[in-house]
Amino acid sequence: MVLSKQQKFELVKWMSQILKDSKSVTFVQLQGLSVNDATELRSKLREGKVGCKVVKNTLLTRAAKEANFDFGLDEAKGKTIALAFSSEDEIQPSKIVYNFSRNNKAVKLIGGVVNAEYIDESKILELAKLPGREELYVKVVGSLSAPISGMVNVLAGNLRGLVSILSQYKDQKAK
Repeated sequence: MVLSKQQKFELVKWMSQILKDSKSVTFVQLQGLSVNDATELRSKLREGKVGCKVVKNTLLTRAAKEANFDFGLDEAKGKTIALAFSSEDEIQPSKIVYNFSRNNKAVKLIGGVVNAEYIDESKILELAKLPGREELYVKVVGSLSAPISGMVNVLAGNLRGLVSILSQYKDQKAK
């Protein structure tokens, strides 16, 4: 679909706002992706509360300049790029795309913006491999509860020992 100048202007304005306001924006190259796979990726992003928009590289470059970002996506020149963005979580967009790309070689992470700072492909991959927010919460709760449950077991062990001694004493007196 061919966009008019006004539509391109609005799209660039919208993308620059996304780059400024989102906690995380991941740039994804989707060269050679089938329609079914693209639909599957979009549904996974939607489940993770991550937005997705496919744009041309030239429009993204204009939006980046308008948002005062200085980065070039030279390896994606002339190709279509998808933006996976989230205003809630820094890791979720890159994590979902990375997990999807492990099974589909047509999807490639090429960079992103996290907390209004551009990061390259290697850093976005590191970010994608980090455990998710929920997984980190589980680990923290487990770490906090381990000493408490250990202390409960120690105290309960002392009470069990006392009850056992009293029971043996009672049995001995009954004889």
